[in-house]
Amino acid sequence: MTISSIDAGKTLCNLSGWKITNLRLQKLLYIAHMYYLGRTDKDLIRENFEAWQHGPVEPELYHYCKVYGASSIGHIFPKNGGVTKGDEFEILKETIDAAEGITDAALVSFTHWEKGAWHEVYEKRKRGIAIPRDLIKKEYENRMKRRKHNG
Repeated sequence: MTISSIDAGKTLCNLSGWKITNLRLQKLLYIAHMYYLGRTDKDLIRENFEAWQHGPVEPELYHYCKVYGASSIGHIFPKNGGVTKGDEFEILKETIDAAEGITDAALVSFTHWEKGAWHEVYEKRKRGIAIPRDLIKKEYENRMKRRKHNG
């Protein structure tokens, strides 16, 4: 089942103990989406990511949370939203857990990988460039090959 970016965002914020910024939220959501797509050949969220200066961004969620600036996102989401079970919840939890102790700068670097989807489509000072699903899946496959190669 594909979920909305708003539900995924609420779930990630909740799993983080509401200690997550919009920048970190965007990076974690992209990573979760990439791994989910790569493993299942299904989209985690129904919205598209775009190639912005600081990496992949899902614009609807970004604008929803931008009021918090660089601060942690508060309880801004609808009361009856989020994900609490199923494969979608599991990938979001796995992503939050895996990112514990990893800096925002490291997450930005991760999403700017030269063999990644963002890198292939990003154009300076231009927003609105969608990152195609097939490139996100290709990024996952390239990362898995690299992981196997590096042991």
